[in-house]
Amino acid sequence: MNMVTRKTKNGQDELWAVLHNSISSFTRSLVMVSTDSGKTWRRVIDYDGTLHEIKLVSSSTHPVEQLYLAVITKQEDKFTQAVFCLSDD
Repeated sequence: MNMVTRKTKNGQDELWAVLHNSISSFTRSLVMVSTDSGKTWRRVIDYDGTLHEIKLVSSSTHPVEQLYLAVITKQEDKFTQAVFCLSDD
């Protein structure tokens, strides 16, 4: 599991998590967010982990304002990657 805390423009903390499964396409991989310190979660992205991988990119131990997601697509022996930024701006 990969987790990052993001601070929104209005000061609210969001806990982002990636639950990745690359063993079976029947068990879905998820990107989820919680706005109540992990008590409840909302599914943001549901994907097939045998074809794609999503990583939350951050080296900070503190909440970040911008959250980066690296999306890696696997096709045979080739990998392509795209990075997306989530922010209030």
